[in-house]
Amino acid sequence: MNGNAADDTAAGPLVGVCALSAVAIGIWLRWIQASGTYLNPDEAILFFAGSADTLDELRGNIFRSQHAPLFTLLLHFVQQISSSEMALRLVPLAAGSLFPWVVFKWLGMVWSRTAGLAALVILTLSPPLVSLGAQARGYTLVLLLASCSLYCLDTGIARRSAGRVIVSAVCGGLALLTEYSAAFFVGGAALYFLLRVRQGIPGRLIAVWIIGQGVLGALCLGLYWTLASQLLAESRNVTVMNSAFSGAYRAPNQSLAAFLAAGTARQFSYALGSHAMGALAMLAFVVGLWRLSQARQYALAVLLSSPLVLAWGGALLSHPFGRSRHTAVLSLFIVGGVAIGLERFLTRRTAPAVIAALGTVVYLTGWTDVSDITPSRHRLESMRAGIAYLRDTVPPDGVLLTDGETALILQYYLRDRQHTPVARRTLREAHFGQLHLVSNGRWDFENIDRLAADIAWLRELPGAGSKRSIWIADGGFAAFLRSSLRVRYPQLVIPDERDFDGALQVFRLPSEL
Repeated sequence: MNGNAADDTAAGPLVGVCALSAVAIGIWLRWIQASGTYLNPDEAILFFAGSADTLDELRGNIFRSQHAPLFTLLLHFVQQISSSEMALRLVPLAAGSLFPWVVFKWLGMVWSRTAGLAALVILTLSPPLVSLGAQARGYTLVLLLASCSLYCLDTGIARRSAGRVIVSAVCGGLALLTEYSAAFFVGGAALYFLLRVRQGIPGRLIAVWIIGQGVLGALCLGLYWTLASQLLAESRNVTVMNSAFSGAYRAPNQSLAAFLAAGTARQFSYALGSHAMGALAMLAFVVGLWRLSQARQYALAVLLSSPLVLAWGGALLSHPFGRSRHTAVLSLFIVGGVAIGLERFLTRRTAPAVIAALGTVVYLTGWTDVSDITPSRHRLESMRAGIAYLRDTVPPDGVLLTDGETALILQYYLRDRQHTPVARRTLREAHFGQLHLVSNGRWDFENIDRLAADIAWLRELPGAGSKRSIWIADGGFAAFLRSSLRVRYPQLVIPDERDFDGALQVFRLPSEL
């Protein structure tokens, strides 16, 4: 179904060379990030969910998780070999590096290799997707499974292969089992196939596809009723002003049209890494849909646009719809449409150079996920220095108070073979050598007033209350307790204060508090 073969501006061996070069660069960029950053709290949650000692414990962790079960299971098996940062991130790194190549092959088959090359370069160099591929999360695995599913579906139709249609359905099912947002892709792919039926698909393939869709539909319903529905209900209670989810949920007085329009713009900003590039991408996407309609490729136009529309429905059910990884699967379709629109302005001679320049601009001007830890304070060496300082400085008669997200990081880096988990949402204690670690049970310290309540509770806690000194460790996604103390108490002297490049802030609680 190559609807633009005659107009392919960059056909020939050069395209393949450029594509392989881009993949190699993508692997290198992701490897550098994965090997140089510490495990963030969300990664640590997945690590400890997968580190269960029994199947019953693993099943319980899965039912308490905010994610579909497959990636947690995968981490469980990875940990049997190694629990290092790189081992935990190896599958996401490989998936994040390879899925743009699959998109290149797929888009080259259904439209043109030039568009495929443009999509590959953008997806490879987009800073949010580079960062996502360097973390122990399942989102890049979903992107790989979704792109493989599309490639197998179209090659199955072209070659009249029932086996490839089955593989396509299997990839779709695995994507659903990895992240719930894959439902947007599965729905769009179903509409795509139904529109392709008019092009003379054999009845045998249609029958196989219908069976596969039945299984996928049952899987969607099963995941919704057993896992996702509770998560969506919890999402409705998320404070819309929370900076980590800014714009991801509809504000009480916000009109539906304004919310969906702003959310859609944010998807383009995420895929391209900046507001400016996102705005240009929206224009290119519209041009791409127009080109598809001119070529009567209506099925492909629906495939590229319908996941966005389905994400609108997800947003109404309280699925996050902001500039974040939670809807990263949409990047595949957004960039596909952008690449087709961009091709309109390329010539055979200029295509490789323009695409390379565009990819460079996307990478150099983009930022990472707005809800992630900034690169300046995400260095692994800084966290290791902070951990060493805690081990050497906090005395045996001291107690280390942290918030929930910092406790998760410390738990990972202080753990031994018999580590004791610190619960995310409840007040828990753990001992790591001479360190007595206590979590306040909340995701972050929030404000000074809550800190006072934490200290009062801690001093009444048996064992901890008798300690002579209380130390604070603040890190994770939000580390602003020390600055908040300075604002509230300008004359306050904070003893034994150390800042490890923002990765971890450690100080002893002033006696005045």
